[in-house]
Amino acid sequence: MDVVSITEWSAVAPFVFELIRIIVSAVPLLVAFWLGQLSSSSTRKSEVAKTRFEKFYLPYMQTYCKGMMWEVRFSELNPGTRAVFLALLMENYHYASNDLQSKIPDFYTTWFELDRYLNGDVRYISSAPRMDALFYDLTCTAFSEYISLCKRLKLPQPSMPPLPNEVYLKESRESETV
Repeated sequence: MDVVSITEWSAVAPFVFELIRIIVSAVPLLVAFWLGQLSSSSTRKSEVAKTRFEKFYLPYMQTYCKGMMWEVRFSELNPGTRAVFLALLMENYHYASNDLQSKIPDFYTTWFELDRYLNGDVRYISSAPRMDALFYDLTCTAFSEYISLCKRLKLPQPSMPPLPNEVYLKESRESETV
């Protein structure tokens, strides 16, 4: 094992000290950069959640409560009122959760089948109960996401509004099996 002589150490020492000085001065910069990235990432996530809440979930909730949708079957609404919900879903589709987005195409298809049935096409007789069940499922999914966004955004926790009557849902499921 070679022992470093004092003359060799004195030649290397300034280099080692300079390297340590650079590392010590760079560490706070790297830590500050990393913490800044974490902060901007969390701020961005909050902004996205707020946008989703304001553009999709809040209007859906307001429309649902304004129309007292728990009192009537969705399939019994007039076409204009049903179109309001369809517009809410389709215009703001990209703000919905993945789970909700996966349910919208079936809702969209059934909406047109219900329209055909109401215009006299008896081939789509099962579309009314299926539409009621889909609306119930869509509404439950939207409200659970609405509540989770309220928690994430530190907004007051809403109480769950009444959901479409369970009797309607039960009737819808029974008519689908017939």
